[in-house]
Amino acid sequence: MLSALKINEVIQEIIQPANGKQDLLKRGELLKVLSEEYKNVKIAEMVNMKPQAVEQGLMLANASEQVKDLVRSGAISPTAAIGALRSERSGGPPAYDVLSAMVEEAKRIGKTHATAKHSLHPIGNGPTRKVISEAVKVIGDLKEQIDELLSPTQQQKRSEYESKLVSLDLSPTQLRALRALHVQTPRAAKRSG
Repeated sequence: MLSALKINEVIQEIIQPANGKQDLLKRGELLKVLSEEYKNVKIAEMVNMKPQAVEQGLMLANASEQVKDLVRSGAISPTAAIGALRSERSGGPPAYDVLSAMVEEAKRIGKTHATAKHSLHPIGNGPTRKVISEAVKVIGDLKEQIDELLSPTQQQKRSEYESKLVSLDLSPTQLRALRALHVQTPRAAKRSG
């Protein structure tokens, strides 16, 4: 059990670091001391942080020594380490393996400090802006194609074709075969035209 004095010292060090600036790993280690006595939400209130920031600090503080060494040495950003740890927690590859590969990639291109952009596979919570942008473009293209297929002239052409097919007095199998050919015909006509 922590004494009230020790708790106060830790809170003060988190809120007002001695040297004016505090790295995320050091803050995480201080938060870990408080987590022996309090839940994350309570810690967040005590140190005037968001619960998510407390959780991220604790994640970093509870990482393997190998991961912490990469962060301490400055070879990897704390944010990238947190992303890799979160990914590992969600069933992704081991954080140290991911971070080591990021450091190697950064060195390969002449950088001394690896960040998330040096990752060979995605880390963090979701897709990048570039991936989202490309997906939106593809969806827009698909919408245009669907709109074209459902335009009144296309529907009218289909309706006329169906009425002609029915008037031929064909078997269901023959109708299905002709319909399948008709679906392919407009594409073939576009290619040749």
